Amino acid sequence: MRTDRATSQTEPTRQDVQSVRRAMQVLFAFSAERPQLGVAEIAQYVGLNRTTVHRLVGTLEATGMIRRDPVSQKYALSARVLQLSDVFLQQSDLRSIAMPALTELRDKTNETVALHVREGSSRIVIAQVGANRDVRHMYRNIGEPIALHLGAPGKVMLAFATPAEIAAYLASGPLVSTTQHSVTDPEILGEELATIAKQGYAVSWEERTLGVVSLAAPIFNATGAAVASVNVSGPSQRIRKQDVRAFVPLVVGTARGISHGIGYLDAGTGAPPHSN
Repeated sequence: MRTDRATSQTEPTRQDVQSVRRAMQVLFAFSAERPQLGVAEIAQYVGLNRTTVHRLVGTLEATGMIRRDPVSQKYALSARVLQLSDVFLQQSDLRSIAMPALTELRDKTNETVALHVREGSSRIVIAQVGANRDVRHMYRNIGEPIALHLGAPGKVMLAFATPAEIAAYLASGPLVSTTQHSVTDPEILGEELATIAKQGYAVSWEERTLGVVSLAAPIFNATGAAVASVNVSGPSQRIRKQDVRAFVPLVVGTARGISHGIGYLDAGTGAPPHSN
């Protein structure tokens, strides 16, 4: 499910190179739901005129970042973009440290387990281990920004942010919703974040995706910042409240172990670095 464009784009600054920003907008126009796009479709999505988009896609095609289908004449991302993700994944100590723990948690719960990192006001899924079931929840768009307030993995990171960061997020403007269960009232969200910070984990019931339940715990780095989170998710018709209660110590324990692996010295004490 795609989030509001505001979650993946920021306002231009004086240091921006406009053509680079626009080229990035074109690349992010593609998604699992829209794997192929024509120039007119891209122009409509990014809000630029067709002449500008035509020049941009020509440059991106020449650099090998996108390719044109000879039959449909539409554009799609090329395999070359995988080079960028490969560089990121190879440099990500967090991911390599977390993967064995994610697999172990999946085996204990038999539900999908994922690793999320915070990027500003968004979270990004960087790894997942799918449940060994015919019916399961999987994140389709790895690497796509998701607003922090949408779902347990983001809320648990936001809950352990500094008070100033939380206040800024709550005051940042209208909060987007993706289901009727999304929490978009700043006052209610603030109260939920305070509860999450006290209990050390977050639960969401269909807040980002209908039919999906998620339980998440924060991962702290060596400075005590909640830089990531781990979550278990699955269909709401299978995961009940008693299942969530049983999963809590498993998810929290996994998060603590990963935190310890990336240098958080107090990861085994169960005490958060601060409360809000």
